[in-house]
Amino acid sequence: GNILLPGFKNAHAHSPMTFLRGGGKDLKLQDWLFNYCFPREAKLVPNDVYHCSKVGFVEYIQAGITASLEQYFYPVEIGKAAVDIGFRVVLHGTYNNYTTKEMLIGFYKKYNSDPDSLVRYHIGLHAEYTSSPEEEKVIGEVLEELKAPFLVHISETKKEVDECYDRHGVSPVQHFDNLGFYKYGGIGYHCNFFSDDDIEIYKNKHVYM
Repeated sequence: GNILLPGFKNAHAHSPMTFLRGGGKDLKLQDWLFNYCFPREAKLVPNDVYHCSKVGFVEYIQAGITASLEQYFYPVEIGKAAVDIGFRVVLHGTYNNYTTKEMLIGFYKKYNSDPDSLVRYHIGLHAEYTSSPEEEKVIGEVLEELKAPFLVHISETKKEVDECYDRHGVSPVQHFDNLGFYKYGGIGYHCNFFSDDDIEIYKNKHVYM
């Protein structure tokens, strides 16, 4: 009475956030991020991320999920947890207080060089509203040097889109397109508040949603 089928894939995850379960109930997204999530994440050390990742990966395997695309800091620890569990991950790395431009390029080349590895690595940002001009500049340079796709949370809330128009006069999709980030394709997470122009950009630049 059972069905044999390929394992499921989690196309977007922050698995180390298992430690935040049950908190910040009923808060709006950005209230939850800035007032509940980010202050607690600031207290994490690499070993915390390693163990919290293992919790998530074991639960995935129990549910028939065999791979996930992970966006979080301390990516080396997430990759180590995946290998130790026997789980496949694609790490999504960005430039921040924990990394340098050289580290991003090194991770990309290291994790993508072995075709049999359980771990892959790609470049991106958390979101437009949490990115500084310096961070965007470095990411743009890395994407061009590696000729790599760009991964990002985008247009998850109307507030996010409206505030991007206030800052840049365009939507988040158009902002990153103006920076040339979609030259080699990419992935956008959430994409809840897209205009027809945003959809056309993603179609033309081969960005997946």
